[in-house]
Amino acid sequence: MYVDDWITGQDTREETLFMSRHAKNFMKEAGMEMRKWISNDTGLMAQWVAEGFDTHPMDASIRVAPLKAVTLPRLELLGALVATRLSSRVQEIVRKKKECKVFHWTDSKIVLFWIKGSSKRWKQFVANRVQEISKLTDPDSWFHCSGQDNPSDFLSRGLIVDTLISNNK
Repeated sequence: MYVDDWITGQDTREETLFMSRHAKNFMKEAGMEMRKWISNDTGLMAQWVAEGFDTHPMDASIRVAPLKAVTLPRLELLGALVATRLSSRVQEIVRKKKECKVFHWTDSKIVLFWIKGSSKRWKQFVANRVQEISKLTDPDSWFHCSGQDNPSDFLSRGLIVDTLISNNK
């Protein structure tokens, strides 16, 4: 067995310590010394040093390049995906008692265009999210509501509750 680089992750520091000790011993028994242990958790790095692990300090030469900024339409698509996941779970619960028809609304014409189109038409980021939205909802259940008419935005525009109650929109 030959391992050039091994990358893994755990949920907790304790799990990581357990895994790293086990992996180090396993590889040592096979005649291979694991070196250059690295983590962004300084406490974990200190523990490894205390236990004699060959650690490799993080420096600028190994940092990941920053991701490009996420555009507003992509953020709105993520919002639609979160709403879809939530809606799907709520429907699972409600439909045990009563069948219901669900409508989904977005104030983004771009997101609506993406959802109503085939996921194969879009680049990977959009395609993956549109594909999941299409699996969980019927694209025909999606509609546009302009930001001006969106009742969920009224309070964020400073509309007082009495005006909201009497608003016919």
